[in-house]
Amino acid sequence: MSLFLRYILAFIIVVGIAINFTVYFSVKMLCQPELLFEQVPSISDRKFKKAFHKLNELGESLYFSHEAFFLFHGIIFGPPLLCASWINPQEKTRMLVYLGSGMRNVDFVTKYSDISSLTTASTSDALLLPYPPSYHVQAFTGIGVHAQYYRHQEARQLIEKTLTVNPIHQNQDVVIEASVALRKQAHHIMGLPYWYLRGIYWFIRKNNIVNRKIIV
Repeated sequence: MSLFLRYILAFIIVVGIAINFTVYFSVKMLCQPELLFEQVPSISDRKFKKAFHKLNELGESLYFSHEAFFLFHGIIFGPPLLCASWINPQEKTRMLVYLGSGMRNVDFVTKYSDISSLTTASTSDALLLPYPPSYHVQAFTGIGVHAQYYRHQEARQLIEKTLTVNPIHQNQDVVIEASVALRKQAHHIMGLPYWYLRGIYWFIRKNNIVNRKIIV
């Protein structure tokens, strides 16, 4: 084997180990979600304020009302994500934004029971870790918030017609709601055989399932 190929092989092994370590540590963090969230009265960051005002206008055009600001301390070796949530009581759906580490992610979330929900995200990172089977998650990149919400509504119609379910009102405290969901996800992952070795597979898989509609 040439020296060049040895370097390539060593690089691949190191990257694989790093990804698996990151996934393992992330899942362990999700087991204690109450330590990851911090609800705050406001966020003064300039970039966040600019993004918030734009998203607030978009949200209002879709009949969402702002409800809370919070920080997410789940980024390994990085600052917390700056977050905000909106809710549409009539549609029983939340809109959430996470800003930081050079990215902005918007999620739409509709809940059907304590163990069933639909999430439509705007980044493939939302698909990295597996979810319990009744947690329906899809992600579409580069399509805009209105188009993303339309995809969410499409998926809602499919779920509600196929499974004969209706959305329910979500917990008024978004941090509690998110904490419960993350803990259930962590327990599901840790119940999978050799889950701590699957990080590299999940990392590759997420790019193969992004921009695909859910299948029920």
